[in-house]
Amino acid sequence: MTNATKFFMVILFSLAAVGLVISLQANPLMVILSIVFAVLILFALSRFSGGRTNRYTDKGYQRALRNQKRKGKITPVEVQKLTRLKRQPGQNPFKVIEGNKGKPPKDKEKKSYYH
Repeated sequence: MTNATKFFMVILFSLAAVGLVISLQANPLMVILSIVFAVLILFALSRFSGGRTNRYTDKGYQRALRNQKRKGKITPVEVQKLTRLKRQPGQNPFKVIEGNKGKPPKDKEKKSYYH
């Protein structure tokens, strides 16, 4: 950190300390309740957040670690699984759908004027 940043942080924390002392002198119960309420909200958010799955390593990761320990020892069953998963070079999962763009309309009389 540069000297200017350190100076700014010292001023900021000193002003926060002065404000805390003044608030404690004016109404100490509200300051303590505010701090307790903020701590409870942070605890609830960290405890019940939906982003985390669980604290333990998942089974897939443990399986990958076991496989990594074997390092190169592939069984014939694993070779079959790997070859089944590989796609053949000529196969393409996409299909061409013929459209009517650039083609003359077949029935000019049945053409809707509203669409």
